[in-house]
Amino acid sequence: MSTSGEFGMRVDMAPGFPLPVSFSIPFSRGCMRDVADIRIAQDGEDVPAQFHVLNVWDDGSLKWVQGVTRVSGAFRVLYNQGRHAGDIPHPVQAFYDGASASLTCENVALRVDLETCVATFLHGDRSLRFSLSQVTSSNGDLFRAGYGTAEVLENGPLRGRIRVRGDHQNDAEKRFMRFDVFVSLYAGVPILEITHVLGVNDVAQSEFLAFSALDIPIELGNGNEINRAYALTEDGQQCPLPMQG
Repeated sequence: MSTSGEFGMRVDMAPGFPLPVSFSIPFSRGCMRDVADIRIAQDGEDVPAQFHVLNVWDDGSLKWVQGVTRVSGAFRVLYNQGRHAGDIPHPVQAFYDGASASLTCENVALRVDLETCVATFLHGDRSLRFSLSQVTSSNGDLFRAGYGTAEVLENGPLRGRIRVRGDHQNDAEKRFMRFDVFVSLYAGVPILEITHVLGVNDVAQSEFLAFSALDIPIELGNGNEINRAYALTEDGQQCPLPMQG
């Protein structure tokens, strides 16, 4: 039988950090059945939040849940004590229609053409166009992502998240490496969060396992410029990170 309760958590974010925070919550067997029965409270007030099931017990009850909310400092997690009744203004929505995948929120939108794996990021009258992935082999051949498939992982209201996966191919349609690109958009923030994971197709390319994932928050500024720059480092050394758009 489900039981009610609450516990405290604390997340200290850097001042000005623009994105909501995510965290994972464990529950004992049989305690929780529905993420809608979880609430976040801070200073006695409910805070809008979104929850995603990560794992369940053998009886179907929730084992691990990931939460997303906009808090910093101490807050409370309440479960089986009623549901949050408030709405999130301008919620994020995720779509997949077979030919494209997209994320939208108010005047912000991302659309990925799955045949070319080219994404278009719009914020008002500003736009940025970029390829989801491309790699160069040791002999200099260029392989671009294309003919991908998509899946909606989270459909708002606070965070929308899609996964695009496929293989890199050259002009002769030879395949080289797998890719999984996870793209997230948060309500009220014109920033994309991109996690790029590369895989290998055979043992001979195992050196690429050293590169696992890369998170790049991208925010559009005025005049189609990116007004926040991030550096990629490896073993303490800055690596070149070319960006076009």
